[in-house]
Amino acid sequence: MDALRWAAVLLASLFGVLSEVRPAAAQTGDTAVLFGGGDEVYIAGLPVGWRKQAEARDALGYRADWLPAGQTLADWRDRMTLQLIPDVAGQVPKQFLDNLAALWAESCEAVMVTEVESKPVNGYAGGSRLIACTRDKQSGKGSVSLYQVVAGERALYVVQRAYRVPPFTTDGVPLAGADLDAGRSEVGFGVACERGTAIRPCPADWAPVLAPLDPNRQLVVFPAPG
Repeated sequence: MDALRWAAVLLASLFGVLSEVRPAAAQTGDTAVLFGGGDEVYIAGLPVGWRKQAEARDALGYRADWLPAGQTLADWRDRMTLQLIPDVAGQVPKQFLDNLAALWAESCEAVMVTEVESKPVNGYAGGSRLIACTRDKQSGKGSVSLYQVVAGERALYVVQRAYRVPPFTTDGVPLAGADLDAGRSEVGFGVACERGTAIRPCPADWAPVLAPLDPNRQLVVFPAPG
């Protein structure tokens, strides 16, 4: 049985194990594994039915974007992005999220942010935050993004769940509380770990699938069972 089929068999048990490490998301979609270097990886769950639509490699690292069926890169309304940034490994997540908010301010009419929630993820420093743009100066549209950042020893891992919305005011973001809760669950459903170690171990049922994978790869996507 090849690695992809083997992973599909173990995927159901992976979601159970991950839910003990991070809050479980209401999803059983594909699983993405980012390789930070050496034996360090980040395992992220993806929403049901979403597919990778773009990826880029540059001096800053690697990123990939997923969209739901029926949406394109030109007219997306929902997007999930995974980033791997090796040159800022070990950076405090709050510092990264503060810098990110400052970058948003350059392209938005107004930016709204929540306080950074700092919380370890399997022994690694982690932080999450909402950043909202009332109106992008170029597209004329508003957006709301939920971020989860985990500082590994080899790389910084960034998960972004973005919503594109009509322009709005600073009175409040135009999303229902249930949508925001679901988005937070989606970005929080994941774990950074180090293969073959007991200090920051990977989920036991997933370890046999991760062990033979080439650490020089930046991303491997395992399809959901069925």
